[in-house]
Amino acid sequence: MISLEKAFVVDLINTKEITASGNETGVDMLAYDGYALAILDVAAVVGGSSPTLIVGIEESANNSDWTATDVVTFTTVTTTASKQSAIINLGSTARYLRAVTTVTGTPTRYTYGVTIVANKKIA
Repeated sequence: MISLEKAFVVDLINTKEITASGNETGVDMLAYDGYALAILDVAAVVGGSSPTLIVGIEESANNSDWTATDVVTFTTVTTTASKQSAIINLGSTARYLRAVTTVTGTPTRYTYGVTIVANKKIA
């Protein structure tokens, strides 16, 4: 069971509009432990021919060398808004997490954000 009594919101991506694939900046998760809830919120999809958005969360021990295998890969988003979530065991991931996106279709714009709700470690 996940307890949210010490929960904090950690944004991997503040809501923004994108038109191309990319990697976000790593976020230090050292202060958090246990299980966390990763949330993908795609608020809008505009235009495009056969648009797709693939969002994943990668991990790194040093914030520069990232794993090729995603900690989480959300279900591919195509032409409609989407809200998705996944559980992450922070005890089995590396210290840093980042969101990665792959966008296909032209021209396509997605408005989206990725958030993690996680418990702070008890000092």
